[in-house]
Amino acid sequence: MVRFCVRCGAEEKEGFPIIDGLCPRCFVKERKIVELPPKIEVTLCPSCGSTLLRGKWVFISDRIEEVVETIINEAFIKRTNTYPGFEDVFAEVKELTDTTARILVTGSYRGALVSQEVLINVLVKKRLCPRCMKIKSGHFEAEMQIRTMAPLRGEWSRRFVSDVQSMRRLQESVVDVKEVKNGVDVKVLDQRAAMKLASYLKRVFGARVVSTWKDAGYRSGRKHSKLTVSVRLPGLIEGDVIELGGRLAIVVAFYGPKMVIKFLDTGEEVTVSLQRAWTEGLRYLADKEYAIKEEGGKRYLLYKGRAYIMDR
Repeated sequence: MVRFCVRCGAEEKEGFPIIDGLCPRCFVKERKIVELPPKIEVTLCPSCGSTLLRGKWVFISDRIEEVVETIINEAFIKRTNTYPGFEDVFAEVKELTDTTARILVTGSYRGALVSQEVLINVLVKKRLCPRCMKIKSGHFEAEMQIRTMAPLRGEWSRRFVSDVQSMRRLQESVVDVKEVKNGVDVKVLDQRAAMKLASYLKRVFGARVVSTWKDAGYRSGRKHSKLTVSVRLPGLIEGDVIELGGRLAIVVAFYGPKMVIKFLDTGEEVTVSLQRAWTEGLRYLADKEYAIKEEGGKRYLLYKGRAYIMDR
C-alpha cells in the first residue's frame, strides 16, 4: 500500500520514507531527529587545551569546532533522546560564532539519510585542569635522574631524544627539566609515566634502573611517597673503548640491549647483554685515559703501561 505525507501529499518511495505520517522534508520542519539542549557549556583548560568531558579532562582538538562537535556527539546524542526508528545519528558543526553553533544533525531512517539543521547556544568557559594546576604550583610525584656513562653522540643521541619526545603521556606529565653534567633531571606528575619510560630505556637501550620511594607524609589519611628513578644509560657507540671485568675491549656493534665487543688481550669477539655488562663493572674509557700508537704497520692501544694490539 502506497503511503503519503499528511502535510504535503508527497508519495513514499525508496530513499524517501514516510516517518509517522510525514515525509523527510516535513518531518524536519515539525519534529526533531534528536532532542538537543538549547545551550551547552564547554570548559577548556587555557594551558594545555584539554576539555572537560563527562567529568574527565581529555584533549580533543585545538579547533573549538571539533571540541563542540565531540561534546554533542558523545554527551548529548543518546538512544533515549533520539526519535524512534532513527539510527546512526551524528552531529556536525557547520558554523560557529562567538555564541552560537549551527549544527547539521544526520540520521538513518529505514536506510534513508535524513538531515536537519539545529542552532545551539555555546558558552565557552576556561579554567586550569588539575594537571596544569599542579604544574603551575611546581608539584611533582616522581623525579627521574637520567645520566649517561659516555657522552651522548651521533645516531644514538638522536634516537634517544626522538623516542622520549614521542611519549605523549610523559610529555604531558613533565613539570621541570634541569640539565646537569652527563644528563638531565626530570620532574614528572605521573609515577606510572616515569616507570614506563624507565622500563622502555632498560628494554631498548640497556639502561640500568634503580627506583626508590621516599616518604612524603600523608594525603587524605593515606601514606604518600614520592618516587626517584635513577637511570644510567651506556651511551656507547661503535669504536668506543671500554673496560669489562677488568679487561679492555672495543665496541664492535649494537643489537638493541646487547652489544658485540672485541677483547683486546685475545682478539675474541663476544656478544654481551648490557644488563650483564653492568653487573661485571662496565666502564667507558675517555680518550684522555689511553693513547693509540702506530708501529710496524700495526696499531696499539696504550693503557696503564701496557700495549694492546688493535688490529688482530
